[in-house]
Amino acid sequence: MSSDLQQIKVGSVVSVKASAFGRAWAKKKYGNEFKQVFVDGVVVKAIECQVKKSKLVHKLVVEYNQKEFRLSSAHVKTFQEVSQNAQFPQVENEDIEEGEKVDVGDEGIEVSEPVELLREVEWKDWTSTISIDYRDGPKSRPRLHIPNIETNSPTPFSLFLSFFPFIYFRDTVLPAWDKNGFETQTQWTSISVGEALLWLGYIFSMGFFIVSDRADYWSKAGNQLFPPLDFGRMGISRRRFDALTSAFLLTSAFHSVDMFFPVRNWLQSWNENMKQIFTPGWTSCLDESMSVWANRKTCPGWMYVSRKPHPQGNEYHTLADSETKIIYQFELVEGGDRSPSLGEQRYSNLGKTTALLLRMTEDGGLWGSGKCIFMDSAFAVLDGIVALRKHGVFAFAIVKKRRYWPKNIPGEELLEKTISLPLGGTVARVGKLDGENIVICGLRDNCFAILAVSSFGTLLPGSEVLYRKTDHGVVSFKRPVLYEQFYFARHAVDDNNNLRQGWRGIEEIWETKIWLQRVFSFTVGLTEVNAYLAHRHFVCPNSSISLQQFRRSLARDLINNPFLISEQQIPQTPTTRAKTSFSHVIQSIPQYSSWDGKSWKKKLKSQFPQRQCLACRRYTSFYCICSPARSICKKCFGPHVSSSVP
Repeated sequence: MSSDLQQIKVGSVVSVKASAFGRAWAKKKYGNEFKQVFVDGVVVKAIECQVKKSKLVHKLVVEYNQKEFRLSSAHVKTFQEVSQNAQFPQVENEDIEEGEKVDVGDEGIEVSEPVELLREVEWKDWTSTISIDYRDGPKSRPRLHIPNIETNSPTPFSLFLSFFPFIYFRDTVLPAWDKNGFETQTQWTSISVGEALLWLGYIFSMGFFIVSDRADYWSKAGNQLFPPLDFGRMGISRRRFDALTSAFLLTSAFHSVDMFFPVRNWLQSWNENMKQIFTPGWTSCLDESMSVWANRKTCPGWMYVSRKPHPQGNEYHTLADSETKIIYQFELVEGGDRSPSLGEQRYSNLGKTTALLLRMTEDGGLWGSGKCIFMDSAFAVLDGIVALRKHGVFAFAIVKKRRYWPKNIPGEELLEKTISLPLGGTVARVGKLDGENIVICGLRDNCFAILAVSSFGTLLPGSEVLYRKTDHGVVSFKRPVLYEQFYFARHAVDDNNNLRQGWRGIEEIWETKIWLQRVFSFTVGLTEVNAYLAHRHFVCPNSSISLQQFRRSLARDLINNPFLISEQQIPQTPTTRAKTSFSHVIQSIPQYSSWDGKSWKKKLKSQFPQRQCLACRRYTSFYCICSPARSICKKCFGPHVSSSVP
């Protein structure tokens, strides 16, 4: 067979062992007989025989689905049995080097259309500028679909409910929550819409106070400087709040295979609600958002993304409007935890990144709109940009060399030409792929070159003047229009993320070990930030209200929400400040001192004396002024005060 294999030429169709594309995958697909299964592939390169340990070694580069694999002749059965319609499994890697081991996943090999060979881009000559914009549509502004928003001036509470999937929450989440409460809690009363919103108001209110234990929120102890929090006076006792939190569920249904089933419908309802309430402007930003979760064993789809400020947890691909920074579409990255029984995601036959771009823009309502999205280098795939253009969406992406340059983009040549330009200079090259025009361009800045690929825009000078300090003095230049638009849109998702995960975010306030509650808190935090951004852009454009002020107003309205009035569950809020009690104050034991029954005496050798806590018996250096002879730790101080209240 070795002599025959030496005659294999480029373009031949060979029969290859299925195990060559992954032993585990082949065994799962074909069972224990996988070693006898052969599939067809197209030879794109035949490497000459090499002598290795006195043995001839034959190497072939076999292609399927626009991917190349370097295989040994041991995997090849014959090249005489030609098959014209072999369709091979899709590979998730964007770039594959010869000889590199790859994992083809769990997708099967199906016989359908002929294998499509690599496509080439028809590039034109290099030029210094682009003056023709392939997009000629209007530059629309974002819109919020709330009747008479200019005259009614919606409150933070009404904005929050508009961005929140309230109907799904009322009709699906509340019954599941109530059912789980009756099944898991010993003393449970049915939960109403008003009480559920009141419970959310409690969570928002907790962000304004930092305590060591949740029980301290219901503590009645305090002094003139720090009045007691006493959350119980607002309508929910500590026991009821803990029961509501413990019993919380998004759905009562169960799926034995799909790990994401408990949250899938909720996430879908959030996206559908955003599609009804908000229409983005002509530019959007596509980026990633993280929902923090440290334990990978209890988190389906757990990922570690080192470049993120919060690298551990669930990753969401998100679309945000560039002008308002409102995130209006997201998709949870399921990764390897997605069940094979669910089948492939839409458009997965076109490649991982291309499929993602098509799903996000289709679900976000961008198809056929002529709108534009700006992306970072993770989405710089030519096939994806061309596919978006065919569906009426324009795209711009930064180009960087990770391990390789993106396919079909002459990155090295573009980089060399850009670096050789003077400060502020541009270079571009127009190409055509599948009948669609694309542009690769570079901008020379002070210390770096900004490379990009786009299906729209011009490189004519913009309105913004930039100043750069060089060895020859200060140099000024105007940033091109296309790059001006990119710099305006690129931080939309990041700005939204910074607000959500910044000062006392909901995910930080709501400490939980239940994953679906973290997913819910992610959407609640996102809803809060969207409502805040809508308030600043649509309701009070000239207002300088901060997110903390907005949350304070929102928490107050949730605690006194109108649903409680209709349900006759109005919480009793005291009209005067609660009287401060000085009978319980925690203090540190004085240095070198012990209590002699009347006062502290310095007669110990230890500088920081410790005694056993009267409750938990752990050693501590604190005591309560009600009984200096006995110590109390900070953790037990709250229950100590509560137990003494009549």
